[in-house]
Amino acid sequence: MAKKKTTKLEEIGIAEKAKKKVNTRFGLLSHFIVFAVANSLFFGLDFFVTKDADWAFLPLFGWGIGLFIHSLFVVFGDFLDKWKDGAVENEIKKLKEKKD
Repeated sequence: MAKKKTTKLEEIGIAEKAKKKVNTRFGLLSHFIVFAVANSLFFGLDFFVTKDADWAFLPLFGWGIGLFIHSLFVVFGDFLDKWKDGAVENEIKKLKEKKD
């Protein structure tokens, strides 16, 4: 089976997609690090100022939901990209069939 030869333009497109995926993963990692540091500071501040952690759970819960949603987009991003690419290919086929 012969390997498909890629053009320079296709290689650039592949490199851009790879760069985007890596940036997305690093974005999630930085989001998690900021989440962990900030919430640790919130709990420390809450404990040392009021001697019990009662309000620090609120930002932890709210921000945790946002972090969870962000992680879902990162994890399922490949699935969504493949689904969109397939939908675009189907539309191209339909348009070519109408043209003929």
